Amino acid sequence: MLATPLQASDSTGFTPHYAFSNYFGAGLSTAAGENLTVFNMPFDYEPEQEGENRYRFRLPVSIGYYNFDLEKIDDIHPIKDAATLTATFGIEFDHWINDNLKLVPFLDLGYSVNFSGDDHASIYASGLTAYNYFQSWGEDQVWLVRFQRAGYRTKNEAITDGFSSLEIGTDLKWPTRANWFNREVFFTNYVIAYWYMIDLAFNPSTLDPARETSAQELGITMGVDKPLDFRLFTLDQIGLGYRYSHKGIDVIHITFNFPLD
Repeated sequence: MLATPLQASDSTGFTPHYAFSNYFGAGLSTAAGENLTVFNMPFDYEPEQEGENRYRFRLPVSIGYYNFDLEKIDDIHPIKDAATLTATFGIEFDHWINDNLKLVPFLDLGYSVNFSGDDHASIYASGLTAYNYFQSWGEDQVWLVRFQRAGYRTKNEAITDGFSSLEIGTDLKWPTRANWFNREVFFTNYVIAYWYMIDLAFNPSTLDPARETSAQELGITMGVDKPLDFRLFTLDQIGLGYRYSHKGIDVIHITFNFPLD
């Protein structure tokens, strides 16, 4: 889950559409002159399968709230008070190149609604992630590279736009373990860098450096080797990160399970 306080922007700001909220967490803007906080929930479902090359269904959902205030969270109705809602359905599959390298392509289709503006947008997205697994400090480690592409088309005005992103990160386990509540607990530090660009930036006549941005995130997590089963989902890692963007705003990132996904 990514809780992102999003600032309203002026006309020259980096302003990707709210429909990108499932794919673009930091620095999103709204033209309504109000702050928007987005909660990203990357749900998925993996049917029972044999072998290493598996597939799973992607069900990411994002909900946005104007002027979200943690002190008034008890008064907020999760659905009734939502300002934006984005939901997509997709599929991804694992393709192992060798024992250490895994490629995971995905394809999503979905819909996004801005309740306050009575606007709707259809969404498409695709991408590819490369996971490289290696040994360090006596632990299994991972680093990844991800490229993704997303676009939208609004229903009312038939406006289309897209954006691309490149992410590079690693999640490193500490060479130490603890035993809490009869479970072996591990700790990790993760770091990830993001580069974003929306399509209008490719047009030299409208090129504006404010439409290109980058962000860096550092965080720490705690995990267990045997996941906790809550029936609707499993939990094996929880973390807290800090994302910094020179042209955007800073973000406190609460992560569940693998922090780089």
